[in-house]
Amino acid sequence: MSEEKERYIYSLLQKFEGTLYLKNKEGLKEIGRVRSERRGFGGKKGRPDFILWIELDLDILKTRLRTEFPILVEEEDEGISNVERDYSQFLREGKLFVPMIVVGGEERKETLRSFHGLIKVELFQIPFPLVK
Repeated sequence: MSEEKERYIYSLLQKFEGTLYLKNKEGLKEIGRVRSERRGFGGKKGRPDFILWIELDLDILKTRLRTEFPILVEEEDEGISNVERDYSQFLREGKLFVPMIVVGGEERKETLRSFHGLIKVELFQIPFPLVK
């Protein structure tokens, strides 16, 4: 990846940074933010090169949920055929959390569990000239 491409792609992602709001019948409420992370730069390999994080902070069914979801961005001259290592490495880092609310039982409990399961990664290939 060229340094110029890196800077350009990161500058585009930074334009999405900001506060997220929910507008409903109760009004306008802040529910999170978007932030960008640059992982690969200056010869350092990022897996992936960039992440756009969607952070949510919600009160649902009297439960405070704070979670974040990644949008992985990889600059790869060869395209989709050469990115499996990047998203696989990210998923192995264990940074992806999926919240689940269980309504039932006799008392409040919280736990964190890990499991191995199928995760589908939807890939979108965009030639670099089209992002300009």
